[in-house]
Amino acid sequence: MDVKLLFLTVVLLSSPFLTLCDPLFVLVGSSENVFVEAQDYSGGDLNVMISVKKFPKKEMEILSKSVTLTADNSFQILTDIMIPDNSYFSNNPLEKQYVFLQAKFPTVTLEKVVMLSFQSGYIFVQTDKPIYTPASIVRYRIFSLTPNLTPRPVTVFMLISVFLKNPQNITVSSEKIFSVKGMNSGRYIIPEIA
Repeated sequence: MDVKLLFLTVVLLSSPFLTLCDPLFVLVGSSENVFVEAQDYSGGDLNVMISVKKFPKKEMEILSKSVTLTADNSFQILTDIMIPDNSYFSNNPLEKQYVFLQAKFPTVTLEKVVMLSFQSGYIFVQTDKPIYTPASIVRYRIFSLTPNLTPRPVTVFMLISVFLKNPQNITVSSEKIFSVKGMNSGRYIIPEIA
């Protein structure tokens, strides 16, 4: 999985370098890592408030989390945040949506605009052979995985539509199945006259 990171560093005269690092986009409903750091800092503990606010007006705080930078953790910490998957955002999959990610240090606030992704995972389809002839049986398995490529939990049900098409792109069979435990299997008998 390709992970791209953005860095935001603030340089103040005779102050430590403060850093907020996060992914280029955040998956809604999934745990994401955020890194905060105070380089060249030698004072006492630093309390940092990490918060996520609605874009563009910051009218609603979606989540907040407090972390403490100490000499024991070299004044840096990697923490996770999870933006809940609920009614905060539009249901339009084509609309690009963003949030503000803030790290409030005692002296300054670092802020970034981060794009949201609503991708809920991956679906892989496996068949028993690459080419089928008339009167043969098509056996297939469907694996539904989380964005971290782990099987979907038993508590998460996903409706999957399966379409079997011929070489002319005509649907010859379709069914809807509920994915349970991340794997389903099925079969289809190809008729003698296709």
